[in-house]
This record gives sequence, structure tokens and C-alpha cells, in this order.
Amino acid sequence: MLPLTSVRFRPAVDEWSRASHNQVLAVPFALQRTDEHRRGGVRDLTVESSFDGGTTWAGVPVVKGRALVPRSDLATLPAGRLDRNGHGYVSLRVRGADRVSSFEPTARKAYKLKAS
Repeated sequence: MLPLTSVRFRPAVDEWSRASHNQVLAVPFALQRTDEHRRGGVRDLTVESSFDGGTTWAGVPVVKGRALVPRSDLATLPAGRLDRNGHGYVSLRVRGADRVSSFEPTARKAYKLKAS
């Protein structure tokens, strides 16, 4: 069996996949792994966010299975990173390792940042 890892992010968003851009968002997430008993526990787990399409990444704190994604001021994002309605996007990724493998699943444009 291949040692595969996936992640499910569940941000609190509206029906258009948007979250407010002016507050910290606690994003619940869960890892799903194959053959977990042989692979052992996860170590070196980090969560990162990007507001520029994945060009740059910054670590975010994790508390009780939630990634605390910082607020982002849409006014500071380059115009090319906003959609035609002025919404920005947040990309998320998880990095980690176990006894058998390392993993880095990434969710590009995981959710939108709502323009005011």
C-alpha cells in the first residue's frame, strides 16, 4: 500500500466560498492517511498560508486542529492577485512527516477573501 496523505480544510465561508478579510480565521483541518499503524505518528507538522497564489508562504499557528490564518488587508495585495470583483484568495498547505514518508498537500485558492 502506498503511503498517501491528504488534508481536508473546512474554513467557515459563505455560499460563495468567501471569508472576511479583516479577521483571523480558525480553519479546521484533518489529515487522512493510508496504513496509519505502520507509518506511526505524524511529526514536524506545520500549516502555511499564502495570499499571493503560492509565491510566498508563511507559517500559521495551529491550535486544537485549527489553523489560525491571519487577516490580510486586500489593499496590500497586488492587483493581479484579486479577481474582477476585488476578492483575494488564500492558499493553504500542510507539511509533515512520519516514519515512512513526508507530505506536503496544498490547497490553491482554498477560499476567497471577501471584498468590503
